[in-house]
Amino acid sequence: MKGSPCSFSPKTPGHRPDSAGDVAAQLAAIINADDTDAIQSSDEKVRKLTAEFGETAPATLEARLHRVRLIAASGDIAGAVRECDRIAAQYAQMYGTYDHRTCDVRNMKQRLTFPG
Repeated sequence: MKGSPCSFSPKTPGHRPDSAGDVAAQLAAIINADDTDAIQSSDEKVRKLTAEFGETAPATLEARLHRVRLIAASGDIAGAVRECDRIAAQYAQMYGTYDHRTCDVRNMKQRLTFPG
């Protein structure tokens, strides 16, 4: 099926970037620098809250939800959905499966997965 739009050809080493720096530069061209700064700031806040209060503390979970929104806004929907799954499991463990906070996280995941 040569020439078919469904044909697949694996990448050769010549198609791959030479270094991690090249990959970072390519990603920087795709991702808005403001988004990256906001995500890094959010990561730092989550680290501080986790160190001070623990991973499942309400303030930490809220900060992680904020980070999910930033991750999704940057275009990494799959990463945001994975983090929603982790947070939803922790909310369910802390508050129960049908608590409004747990349901809100699951609804967020639903909106990320099926926008519009």
